[in-house]
Amino acid sequence: MRTQKSIINIFIGMILQITVMLAGFLLKKYFFISVYGSTVNGLVGAVDQIVSSLAIVEGGISAASVAMLYEPLQNKDYHKIEDILESSKKFFSKKSGVLYLILVGLVVLFYPSLVSNQVPVSEVRL
Repeated sequence: MRTQKSIINIFIGMILQITVMLAGFLLKKYFFISVYGSTVNGLVGAVDQIVSSLAIVEGGISAASVAMLYEPLQNKDYHKIEDILESSKKFFSKKSGVLYLILVGLVVLFYPSLVSNQVPVSEVRL
């Protein structure tokens, strides 16, 4: 039963990844490039890379938290589940959130000045 559910979960995850990949290709080709041009496509790509880099702040803590929950959930060890969730909550609500907010603020402040010589400021501040 668990093996069958795992296989279904993997299959659905693969379908999701393929859908996201195809949507990304189609949106870039038919929407951004044809409507807005390659300059705005470059801006969108750069912002996407910055957001992806900022996601590293999370550091895989959520994946580790989920992995740590498997055994306590199976054994119905509610005290251990509560400890894991509380630890995750402390990390995400304080440390990770503040660092992410600071990094996003720095990007918002300095990104327009970095690309203003390539793209008009009015397009950067959309």
